[in-house]
Amino acid sequence: TLQTGCYFPIEILHFRLIPDRDIAVSVEQLIHRSNEEKRLHGEWFDLDSDQGIEAVEHAIDIDEYFRGLET
Repeated sequence: TLQTGCYFPIEILHFRLIPDRDIAVSVEQLIHRSNEEKRLHGEWFDLDSDQGIEAVEHAIDIDEYFRGLET
């Protein structure tokens, strides 16, 4: 679970349903690349909730844009 990897209590503040695994992997990679300077360790980043939500939404927007160019 997510909580196992984190030493303080966490809660889900935002989520987006991603239609398939390839898109999810792409979005995750975009989030990692665009927030590298804020990475603490592994999957954990030093972002407040607004920054985290913005990172997810921005990565989804970028992925959707580039997938639109492929069609």
